[in-house]
Amino acid sequence: MRRRLAGAAAWLALVAALASCAPDEPTTDSALMNSLAGRKLLFLGAHPDDEWVLMPILAEACLFRDASCHFVSTTAGEVGCFETLRMVDLDACAELRTREFSDSAAIARGSSEILGWPDLFYAHDGDGLRRGQAVWEEQRGGRDSLVGEILGLLRREAPDVVFGLDPRHGSTCNPNHRATSLLLAEAVRRLPVDERPRVLFENTFSVFEAMDEDVVAAVDRGAMFPWPSRDDPNLFYDGARVLPDGSRAIDVQLASLRAHASQFPELPADASIEADPSQLQIPLLDLADIDISEELCSPLDLSEYKTSDVTLKYIGRVLKAQARDASGAIALRLRHLGTTVTEHGDLESSAHRLESDFPGRAVRLVVGANNLETAELARARALRLLEPFLLAPD
Repeated sequence: MRRRLAGAAAWLALVAALASCAPDEPTTDSALMNSLAGRKLLFLGAHPDDEWVLMPILAEACLFRDASCHFVSTTAGEVGCFETLRMVDLDACAELRTREFSDSAAIARGSSEILGWPDLFYAHDGDGLRRGQAVWEEQRGGRDSLVGEILGLLRREAPDVVFGLDPRHGSTCNPNHRATSLLLAEAVRRLPVDERPRVLFENTFSVFEAMDEDVVAAVDRGAMFPWPSRDDPNLFYDGARVLPDGSRAIDVQLASLRAHASQFPELPADASIEADPSQLQIPLLDLADIDISEELCSPLDLSEYKTSDVTLKYIGRVLKAQARDASGAIALRLRHLGTTVTEHGDLESSAHRLESDFPGRAVRLVVGANNLETAELARARALRLLEPFLLAPD
């Protein structure tokens, strides 16, 4: 059921531990749902689909226990339509994903909000986390400004409980997930003690590169595992429980996935969650119980995942298709480390040639057309795709 990551070596030491991660019997914290009844709940993630694993908890609380739900994403996830839909218009992707976020929130009768931070796609390790944080700080006025945005959100919404993704690993090791939750933790610390909400983090393990085939097959059936090789004090919400309307709580995840159709376009219409009930426990951790400075992703050796050199070939294909389909004749060449990644048309015969260099990434883009305005538009369109991946600081 999970969208799989690709491109990194497995960390086999974790795999053996997975078999013992799921509880033998349902271990739902019976006090959890009672503690959410009638409360103001806030979900804070980095992308519009980050809430889907936690949706059964939020839906039960907000549909059947008089709680209220507000869903917030720091970014609109505008980079997320590249591979799923081959969508190259970042603004169109952002608009689509914003609507999907609203649709998913509506499942829990909730509202939604996008903060508008840039969507970044860097290595899924500590280095990628630091690179992404630096870009956000540069573009949003510094770290204090970022924390201030979340602090303002907390003061405005005054939630009793905030849900997010564990900042030590972000469930998938996505650095945007981790950075958002780290900033959340810092914002909470800046509140007076008597105004601080409880913060509960999703603690699922969703790094497919570090799973063996049996575990991947279980997850594809809807199974969830807590982060392995840890002695963390997990709470578990029993996704196999039956809600007051007669439905299984876990099936709310499917409803949320369907709402995010741009991210899960291959989800079958008749998809169902068929994992063993003992593996339908959603693991949660309380912020107060963990050391958020722990680094749990770098040991997984995911440094090459979605870095600029890996992504460049895909963007090259997109640029070539754009040039081929453009109304005016466009030529282009994209080179990396002195090697041509992609090219289209005859640059030498173009009356106007425009170059853009990214020396820190050893990337050069050359765009040509017989009309200067056409060349400028083509270059601007290409840079819109390239810059999110190439302008990150080291």
